Amino acid sequence: MADRPISFTDPMAAAIEREVERPGTGKTQTRRILKFPTRTSSGGTFYERKDMGGWEPTVNGGGGCFKIVNGIRVAVPETVGMWHQTCGVSFDAPYQRGDLLWVRESYFQYGHWWPVVGELTAGGKQKWEFVSHKFPVQFDEPKVGYYLGRSVANQGRQGWYKRLGRFMPRELSRTVLTVTDVRVQRLQDISRDDAIAEGIKRIGGGMLRWEKWGAVEELSAATPQEAYALLWNGINGPGTWEANPWVVALTFTVERRNIDEVRA
Repeated sequence: MADRPISFTDPMAAAIEREVERPGTGKTQTRRILKFPTRTSSGGTFYERKDMGGWEPTVNGGGGCFKIVNGIRVAVPETVGMWHQTCGVSFDAPYQRGDLLWVRESYFQYGHWWPVVGELTAGGKQKWEFVSHKFPVQFDEPKVGYYLGRSVANQGRQGWYKRLGRFMPRELSRTVLTVTDVRVQRLQDISRDDAIAEGIKRIGGGMLRWEKWGAVEELSAATPQEAYALLWNGINGPGTWEANPWVVALTFTVERRNIDEVRA
């Protein structure tokens, strides 16, 4: 059982928060694009025969499979993955049942930005660092207002700043997802119930709405699947739903705790 971070956009983090507050009403699934190996185990390129086929979902291990470790037979647990019908190559999905995922989400922190003297980014720009004033972080917007990020105009200015979720350190995490089911499928194979489990709901703002509502037609849809298609393109870019990639679909339970409290 592994634990690892997982990032969500603000609307998706809010949908998970809804599940914490009112179980059964929020987000309990997520889909991530599956990355495939580019070479076979021997270093060769992949090829396909029409009579044999390409990639398809599979189950690895389990069912009496074992490996030898220091002369001892050790059972190989069952995992979900993919295998190539022509080349015979298989690999595990990056997430498996029982994994613990600690949510990286945007938050607000009190402090100031300051340029790091003599240091540049990989792109050759001035490197900055955020100096925290040891105030507790918060996840709701501060009532006194906040700054979206660093700027020359705000250099050294003390205040609340919005921090991007992808930079959240482990010790600040507040939500843990326990993976209960893993499937590999095409994106467009999502069912009505699965789309709702992704956080789509009947009434609400932005991309989380799935019935036509008001005059904001471009953010509305007639079915949960259509709403999820809009949501997916909004997060991953135009045309990514239409490309219908292979994805790993995770079902999870939600717990309001720091990951190290769960691990303790």
